[in-house]
Amino acid sequence: MKILETIFSVKNQDIHKVITICGIKIKLKSKKLEAKQRELLINDKIESLNKEISDLKCQNNKLKSDAICTKNQIMLSLKRRTPQPELKSIAVHLVDHCNLRCCGCDHFAPLAQKRFEEPDIFEKDIKRFAELSGAKLGTLKLMGGEPLLHPQLTDFMRISRHYLPDTRIEVVTNAILLNLQKESFWNACKEYDIVIVPTKYPLKTNYEKAEKTAESYGVKLEYYGNTNSVLKTSYHIPLDLDGKQDAVNNFLNCFHANNCVFLKQGKLYTCTVAPNINQFNKFFNKDIPLSERDGIDIHKAQNIDEILEFLSKPIPFCRYCNVNGRTFGHEWGVSKKEIEEWI
Repeated sequence: MKILETIFSVKNQDIHKVITICGIKIKLKSKKLEAKQRELLINDKIESLNKEISDLKCQNNKLKSDAICTKNQIMLSLKRRTPQPELKSIAVHLVDHCNLRCCGCDHFAPLAQKRFEEPDIFEKDIKRFAELSGAKLGTLKLMGGEPLLHPQLTDFMRISRHYLPDTRIEVVTNAILLNLQKESFWNACKEYDIVIVPTKYPLKTNYEKAEKTAESYGVKLEYYGNTNSVLKTSYHIPLDLDGKQDAVNNFLNCFHANNCVFLKQGKLYTCTVAPNINQFNKFFNKDIPLSERDGIDIHKAQNIDEILEFLSKPIPFCRYCNVNGRTFGHEWGVSKKEIEEWI
């Protein structure tokens, strides 16, 4: 066979036909092989270009996403540093303690000793705020702790509605005690146009019963955030015990700042963490300071603009929050009262 191949043979080599006659090789171009080779090269080039295009699209989408995130972050930062035309919301603790004690609670309720807000003090503060603001407030959140633990809850409803006739007034609750409320509670909710705002926890609470009871009394019940349809999770809001954080950057990147405004004993705070730090300090024997400059005394403020301007600026306490270290989406659980939940 090999002897015959040396006399005469035809073989394909790349895009050529190699003809061997009596040991003499003649190399000829094959149009078919040349076309096939060209097609393979073109296909390889197309595949390479498609991959480059795909990579560029991915990079472009990431740049767009980053640009949107950056734009949104800039807008949020500007919003925090811009005084509100009128306050969107104020939260107030009717009690500091809670019957649920969520892990890492940023109100420090699991650590709190029992404290019940006095209706007289509350009325003095709400009256003063109404005078300064012309009774303009988007939402007043009666909360805690757990507000249903307060035996005089309906008095706070009455006072709130008297001084803030056009404000949305919410009772923000974990709903554990909601189905145990008496008729007088539901009647007060109806009379003072109170919105019940339960957070739906992974507990055995009969939320459907609460919904039906509220409906039967003509009371609005709306779940907090998206907890009606999404499993409740927790977040970790760590503190910096040494206060070495950048207060301005923290303020600009904090979801509390100029958003979760808090009223406590005649003062308004730009967030909920600072005014409740005493609970953390007392329980763990720490001394994170809360200075006079961390809140604004509404009984000394000359007008609402002074308050709105104050709330849109960083406070000394901001340096004790580790905003960059915050994490979200943790499985919800009950606090073990360990300091690691807050640092």
